[in-house]
Amino acid sequence: MATGGTYLSHSGASNYNSLQFGAERRFLNGLAFTANMTYSKCLGTTREQLDAGVGGYRAPYVPGLGIAIDYAPCAIDVRRIIHTTGTYELPFGHGKHMLNHGVSAFIAGGWSTNWIFTAQDGQPQTVSCFVKAPPGLG
Repeated sequence: MATGGTYLSHSGASNYNSLQFGAERRFLNGLAFTANMTYSKCLGTTREQLDAGVGGYRAPYVPGLGIAIDYAPCAIDVRRIIHTTGTYELPFGHGKHMLNHGVSAFIAGGWSTNWIFTAQDGQPQTVSCFVKAPPGLG
């Protein structure tokens, strides 16, 4: 009886579905916002060989089941992601409200401040089940 073997397969199936939404709004005086959201789900029978946290297939040697029994969330499945960004042009320089002429307009003009915010779910945790190969299959 073989124990401690590794099952490698070059086949598998996965699917990814998502709903994506984005919006952008520009206001007067150089203020702008952008936001987008993704709600998704990834399912599959594939396992990342380099990811020690996922482990191996549960029952690759069981006749009639194989790796199909391992259809579960992908190791990279992140359900909800929200990104927001914004920019604000500072009111200094030519054509602005403050410091709008002379050397001060040249030095202080053209500056803006920007920000980015991202929030997302974590990746799924998979509990592995290591099954010994039946006699003659290992």
